[in-house]
Amino acid sequence: MGPTARRVLAAVLAVLLAPVPAGAADATPAASPVSAPGDVAGLVDIGGGRRMYLECRGEGSPTVILESGHGNDADIWDAVALGPDSDETAVFPGVASFTRVCAYDRPGTLLDADRRSRSDPVPQPRTAADAVDDLHALLTAAAIPGPYVLTAHSFGGIIVRLYTATYPDEVVGLVLVDASHEDYNTAMKEALTPEQWAATERLSAQAPPDLERMDTDASFAQLRTAAAA
Repeated sequence: MGPTARRVLAAVLAVLLAPVPAGAADATPAASPVSAPGDVAGLVDIGGGRRMYLECRGEGSPTVILESGHGNDADIWDAVALGPDSDETAVFPGVASFTRVCAYDRPGTLLDADRRSRSDPVPQPRTAADAVDDLHALLTAAAIPGPYVLTAHSFGGIIVRLYTATYPDEVVGLVLVDASHEDYNTAMKEALTPEQWAATERLSAQAPPDLERMDTDASFAQLRTAAAA
């Protein structure tokens, strides 16, 4: 097991072993049936003519939800993202060994050129609030019971923090792995020259239209508003 995976697994375990607030176990709406046990993977109809890819493994509660960084799909957490001769334990199977864990593909994400998002495409760019709406619709449609421990990498940290602010009764813990924060753009603009910052924005704008692009300014503003409230 690599050092990064060990740190993530240790952090998830620490959150799972912490006391669960009274009533949190009943946070999932009563209308949601219990999801199928065991390993499941496939497309879930979230309404509005859209489907999203979801994969769950393991048993136990709270359920850990893995939120990938910008541009990455669910497989970034799995063994397929490791080298062919790697003896490390990936986060997805590692967490599945002690509790229920789910990962999903946001629209437009990928692992590599041959493994693109299995979720239906949507117009880009999007915001963190869009991703929060999608995740809530997905968990509800798939009947994934809460409470949740949200584990996120990079830009995924913005998404899970906004999710927690929006649905606080559903979340009992956060694990942030090198997560972005709402002051990221401000700090980057201070660290780069105006020419360098303009170059990064041009590169982002030149991304293929079907790949995930996040409106970071709008997303960070959404999180600031939620934090202030």
